[in-house]
Amino acid sequence: MLNIGNGDALLVQTPTGRYLLIDGGASVNRLSDGLGRRLPLASRRLDYLVVAATGDEQVAALPRVLERFPLDNVLWAGPPAGTYEALKLSEFLAERRIPVVQAQAGQVLDLGAGARLEVLAATRRGAVLLLEWGNFRALLPIGLDFESMEALLEDRGQPPVTALLLTDGGYAPLNPPQWSARWRRKWSCSALMQVMRKDGLTQKPCRRWKGTRCCAPIRTAGSS
Repeated sequence: MLNIGNGDALLVQTPTGRYLLIDGGASVNRLSDGLGRRLPLASRRLDYLVVAATGDEQVAALPRVLERFPLDNVLWAGPPAGTYEALKLSEFLAERRIPVVQAQAGQVLDLGAGARLEVLAATRRGAVLLLEWGNFRALLPIGLDFESMEALLEDRGQPPVTALLLTDGGYAPLNPPQWSARWRRKWSCSALMQVMRKDGLTQKPCRRWKGTRCCAPIRTAGSS
């Protein structure tokens, strides 16, 4: 997770070297700096943008930042004109003729080498995403609403996850105890921190996930 202040911005480097950005936050400077530090100098572009929610804290920074870091494809969840900032982003993408696919439950992005991003639910707020690679499973309920939460609580077909992103920064009604218990996570984090070799982005206790550049504060089910 990029350190962009309020909002969400998760940069994923796939096993095959492609880059996928999930949302972008509200701060142009912070998002631009975060991408500039992590995207290779020889290829300053994104292979995919996933709009997992259309609130200002998810998309406001994107139009200006994407002028510097062009992209190839977009997966969009939520109404294109749900907010003023979402409408601006939608118009930006249309002007540049960037292909946009509307997210639907069950869609899967093949990230290569067995890695995948699945849309578990498409809601009026956005999407609930599942990022998988080998034994690693991260649930990203960025667009979770009460209806989709109830459906996922009742659906026992999904196995436990490795990491759970807290919805809306930990907003209590969308993060009830039964929601965390349902996923029986090894740890939960309000932000999945992407750690580079020399960045030192977080001083919290941190465990690297095998085979990835991501880590999360170690927080077990009994932690606060």
